[in-house]
Amino acid sequence: MDETKRPLRIPPEFTMYAEKNEIFSLYERMIQELIVGQPSDPLDHMIDFLHRENDDISQIMIIGPPASGKASIAQLINKESNIQKIDTDELLTVDTEQVKRARGCLENDVDIPGDTLGALVKERVSKKDCADNGWMLVGYPKTRDQALALQRHGIFAKHVVFLESPDMVLIERFMGKRVDPTTGDIYHLTFEPPESPDVTRRLKPVENQSEKFVRKRLLHYHRNIEGVRSAVQNGSTKIINADQPKTDVYAQVYHFLCQQPDPLLRSARGLYYRVREAVARQHRQDY
Repeated sequence: MDETKRPLRIPPEFTMYAEKNEIFSLYERMIQELIVGQPSDPLDHMIDFLHRENDDISQIMIIGPPASGKASIAQLINKESNIQKIDTDELLTVDTEQVKRARGCLENDVDIPGDTLGALVKERVSKKDCADNGWMLVGYPKTRDQALALQRHGIFAKHVVFLESPDMVLIERFMGKRVDPTTGDIYHLTFEPPESPDVTRRLKPVENQSEKFVRKRLLHYHRNIEGVRSAVQNGSTKIINADQPKTDVYAQVYHFLCQQPDPLLRSARGLYYRVREAVARQHRQDY
């Protein structure tokens, strides 16, 4: 028989070795990196990828309507674990052409184009603090275009949290929301007032604090959220009721982040079981 046509003989022990060392998961991430990045020198790119590969780091998206508590939950996670929080303010701190375009979109009440957002996020997550501690994208993606563009730029979340709450609750929260300009901490005049009188005196209303504004934002959210959900199914997703005390919401989010298996293994498991079945079938034929 022509050796080039002979069936590939894979020892059955290999499946055990591959499972123990997550070979299929690593293989999938490498292929994903090549397809998304399309580097001019694939070999050098893979060597660099393997040097910086750290499957233990967190890669999180926290998505929800306005006043659902995204920023507060992200801040608690950051304090607990030092996972780097990436939000609009974080992305638009530098003064580049892409940042100027993004600022112009926000000033004109237009969504940041997907590829612009993808490039900004990719640049941010490539920095050492995100590579070492993981990253947490807060409030993005807002549209399906942004979600798909993030994937084209190689941004895949392992955990995606969706916070949900009735619109009337969110409107009430938004109208009572206050921010401490010194620390950036978020408070609510009714539900979560600050304990310190000094902090209370510093509090400022959030930008565009009107019922008309928040209703417009809620309408935009409801129009786009299903498209976002369908685009981020590559990771583990969790819908959490945000209409409860912040400590309860945080506890559920943190439990989800700690207990869920690595979502990148999801499709790798499918590959693993297909290969395992093929190896077992070949093993039976050989004996």
